[in-house]
Amino acid sequence: MQRSSSSKRRMINLFLLVMLAGLGYLAYQQVQIENKGGETLYDPAIGESVDEVTILLPGQPAIRLESGEPDWQIVAPIEAKADSRYLQQLFTLLSESVLAEYAAADQDLAAFDLTDKAIRVRFNQVEYALGSLNPVNHRRYVLLNQRILLVNEAVYELLSRGVDGFRETP
Repeated sequence: MQRSSSSKRRMINLFLLVMLAGLGYLAYQQVQIENKGGETLYDPAIGESVDEVTILLPGQPAIRLESGEPDWQIVAPIEAKADSRYLQQLFTLLSESVLAEYAAADQDLAAFDLTDKAIRVRFNQVEYALGSLNPVNHRRYVLLNQRILLVNEAVYELLSRGVDGFRETP
């Protein structure tokens, strides 16, 4: 028995419709996974608001910023008004997605530049050490709570500017 060309077309169209529905379902599942979001650098121990930020650069005095009314202030090593644009950029660190994680106990921290020579930033009492870039994917190693996390961050250069990177300029 031979099928007519319209019957063949219907079968092909039905097959294509089923394939399209399957691809649509896979795309929907991927969007749901992405919307759930993965782990970020935010640590619940920071609390609901950040009142103090401390930046520790090797060989330099600690930079301390405090939340004030209405603006943030640099309180050490100088006293000056902090530039809100740069603070906003700094706070983006907390929302960076964690791309990979390693237990710090099993690793040589020097291999990731996460020793005392690392730039450190503390939000309230939670400290992050920023290490070197992964040479393959150019993501940064961050030490947090005895875990080495791999993230795509954009604040290292800002932190390395020191206090002048946060001072508001007239």
